[in-house]
Amino acid sequence: MTSLPLLPDGPFPGPVVAMETGRCLNVRYQQAGCRRCADACSTHAIALVAGVPALEAALCVRCGACLSVCPTGVFAQPHPAEMTLATTLAHMPEGAVALVCPLHPEPAITRAPVATVVRHERCLAALGPDRLLAMSREGGRTLWLDDGLCAACVYARGQHVIHRHVRAANALLAAFGREPAVLLTTQDGERLVSEPQRRPLREGRQTPYTRRALFGLLKARARALAAEAAEQDPATAGLPADRRRLLLSLARLAAATPSPAPTTAATTSDLPLARVVIDPAACSGCGLCARVCPTQAFTFVGPVATVRTRGEKAEPFALRFQATHCVACDLCARMCPDEAVRCDGLLTAADLNPQAVSTLVAGERVACVGCGARVARRPGDEAPRCHMCRRGSALPVPRPSAAGLMTSLPSSPPPTG
Repeated sequence: MTSLPLLPDGPFPGPVVAMETGRCLNVRYQQAGCRRCADACSTHAIALVAGVPALEAALCVRCGACLSVCPTGVFAQPHPAEMTLATTLAHMPEGAVALVCPLHPEPAITRAPVATVVRHERCLAALGPDRLLAMSREGGRTLWLDDGLCAACVYARGQHVIHRHVRAANALLAAFGREPAVLLTTQDGERLVSEPQRRPLREGRQTPYTRRALFGLLKARARALAAEAAEQDPATAGLPADRRRLLLSLARLAAATPSPAPTTAATTSDLPLARVVIDPAACSGCGLCARVCPTQAFTFVGPVATVRTRGEKAEPFALRFQATHCVACDLCARMCPDEAVRCDGLLTAADLNPQAVSTLVAGERVACVGCGARVARRPGDEAPRCHMCRRGSALPVPRPSAAGLMTSLPSSPPPTG
């Protein structure tokens, strides 16, 4: 297989990727089983050692794939190239744009129906759904990602990542009744023009300060300020940066969607986002799902379940959920001792509104007759027992993932030169 040539000064510019392993799902919960970063890395710079990601800096080419696929923000890079690319696109006039990577041998030649081609500084796999939605102006501008040569690239694993991110961005647009705005040259061939055309090429690192572009400067600055405010919002402080950016796009989509909002459920299985359903008849009100959630998508209202009391006084409780904070790790379902939690990737516009908080279950808790811990009162249960007393076990045993929401990328052979 013929590979694309490497750039003379290294494949992609930028500082070395940093890691905060304490954010990793596998570090927090050994049974999480997430391996998205390792599967996305084309150079095998990331290895899972006892489930914990380890980065070999000498092998890292700073393609950015790990930053975009990690659901909890383990990987970070100061001033990533995507910030500059976003600024460049924000200052450009309206119209469809094609994005190419720096390894493309003829970037200005395209069959995409666009007026301009913009060359990003690194692999297009670095553009997560949050970036794609923002750069497409939440569906207002068509983005073409030129992945026609990805299969011949030494970083071919990036193509799987690109396709996943594009599917996720378009699924979110579909939930709000929008048409797909992010297209691929390998999958949307019916929309390509018949003959290759030469188009003006702009560098993603250079903001086009033309007279025409300056009219969009104020609008671009307003969007940048809104993004900065979103990233500093205390209410989302526990979320990774890409999720905070995604929330901003979802808020814009929700605000622009006429009422009543579309009710068609969109599948977002390629995005770390899910809807959680709880069976009230099975839930014991232990609150374990809220304690294991890495992004505080759950809010447990009421005294903690471990408080022991022999009193008969019932206390109200409720379990609330915010779908836009969920990263689809499936831990809540796997750790639930009552098997009361189920996750799926079907979400409506109402679910994706960042202001939406749903109550999954509510009721009263009374003292367990065995140990005194608080447990949900169930209809017809004369002697309520907590899950520990019912099973005679000190801790719940995690179950294998049934929903498959954190499934890894398709396995790929090592890249060849």
